[in-house]
Amino acid sequence: MMCYKRILFGMVAALFLQVGSATEISVCYVLNVPSIAAADDISIGVINESDQAAKLTMTLYDMDGSQLGTGVLDESLGAGNSMSFFDTAYINTMLGISPIWTTGRAMLEIYSTQPNLKTVAFLKAKCPNGDEYLVDISEGASGSSCE
Repeated sequence: MMCYKRILFGMVAALFLQVGSATEISVCYVLNVPSIAAADDISIGVINESDQAAKLTMTLYDMDGSQLGTGVLDESLGAGNSMSFFDTAYINTMLGISPIWTTGRAMLEIYSTQPNLKTVAFLKAKCPNGDEYLVDISEGASGSSCE
């Protein structure tokens, strides 16, 4: 149970959405993204709730705020379509991070050319005693205005 409390404490404000101009863009930040070498796993999904296709780009920052990589996540995510969930290995590949990022946690910025981006993130936390917990770190970061 102690591991579970530690995990929840670390998840506070784990994901939030900042909408630029309400009619132009969306920018979403996913915090606490584990490296590929971490015991934890993360799954991140993106849904374009706009009425037009959106280009999605992403930038990954390390714990010191240094940019690890930037690249295109999806050239044209269709209106109302969901993107498949992706994980840290996918992020490393898409951003061409070399050498592969293996230490600490990071922040992933997802930028959309359309408003009404919805992002969900689930962390599969693994405790030293072998227990595993699925934690929804996207609480409060859903819907078109991310209220």
